[in-house]
Amino acid sequence: MWVPLAALLAAGLLACADDEPAAPTAPDAASAADAGALSDAGAPDDAGGPDEDAGGLPDAGEPDAGLPLAIIDLRADVNRDGVVDLEDPTEDWAEETWDSTHGAVFLANIDDDLSACPKSATVSDVNLPKCHDAADSVINGEDDLLDLAPLRVKPWPQAPEGVEARLEASSPGAAYVRFFRKGPDGSWSELDAAAAVLGSTDLREGVELLLEGKDIVRDSRVWDGFVNVTLRALIPSSEGGDAEELSDTIRFRLSPVMTSHHLSPVETLYATIVPREPDSVAFRSDLRLAVAASSVPHPLEELTVPGRYADQWTQDYFETGYMAMPAPGGQHVIRVVYRSANLDDPGSSTNPLRPAGKIAFTFFRGKDVAAVQEFDRNSDLDMDT
Repeated sequence: MWVPLAALLAAGLLACADDEPAAPTAPDAASAADAGALSDAGAPDDAGGPDEDAGGLPDAGEPDAGLPLAIIDLRADVNRDGVVDLEDPTEDWAEETWDSTHGAVFLANIDDDLSACPKSATVSDVNLPKCHDAADSVINGEDDLLDLAPLRVKPWPQAPEGVEARLEASSPGAAYVRFFRKGPDGSWSELDAAAAVLGSTDLREGVELLLEGKDIVRDSRVWDGFVNVTLRALIPSSEGGDAEELSDTIRFRLSPVMTSHHLSPVETLYATIVPREPDSVAFRSDLRLAVAASSVPHPLEELTVPGRYADQWTQDYFETGYMAMPAPGGQHVIRVVYRSANLDDPGSSTNPLRPAGKIAFTFFRGKDVAAVQEFDRNSDLDMDT
């Protein structure tokens, strides 16, 4: 975790609310038995135990005696071991529920794995945040694959001709997610859940999918980060009657952005370069020695910030955090840099914010590093004092 100078911020976890459990490990831990455990706010009360409706059993009624038992089985990493195992029954238990130790997690894919986004401080406050990996509908390189949560449709070898299945995401979360499907050649392409139909061949062979979050939760009154993903199938009757509907649902939660606290161990320390200022030179020289003496893992990072002047208050123009989901061997982490919401020129239509804060985008944003900007032009300027 990175640390703005004044607060010595570092890796660690601050739960989403005072009464919610914290994740068991810091993001750089080599392993985590419960990797990705997040708070359980808003989770159903019936978590735990086998999911009696999962694995292709009908929601109501009995299977058609003339057809083999249907396998409408959608799988995700609900047991948080970092993989989707079609043979592991715990991946199918209570998959419609979510709590602090159980349930599927996904990430807001707003980093820049190919370093394709602009680094120039001349780009406006309005346009800087528009570039990130979820801003398009393609996989942005091999590293980008790691930022998406895996989903599998378990093969149903006896799927009859005429069966049709669709993938659905519940509202309002549907507006904040995107699906990708793996093709026969191993490439990935966007799957339009509103239009795509999985036929008998798809269900016989099984389907590999990925779930992408397109943004963080910015207002829990609009979206709380939960989304139910459902595979819904219509099974034709062998006797010419009405088709039977079967479904399987998994409850996902978007990882919240978790910030650190002042007692977290330091990984990287930051200070601003103030040109032609002897006190700044002396300060940074002493700080480099202190960092080395303290066995901080990384050397002092000295920042040159955008703007008309060298803004020396490093703590005040950005804040660090992270989001995480289970991955093989531990957690996959996207670090997050929040730009401060300080208004510098509230009347400007292009650059109303404190200039130094652009460093969240011009310096930090990149592979597995996201930058976030959120502000209100009508906020009280006295809040910055």
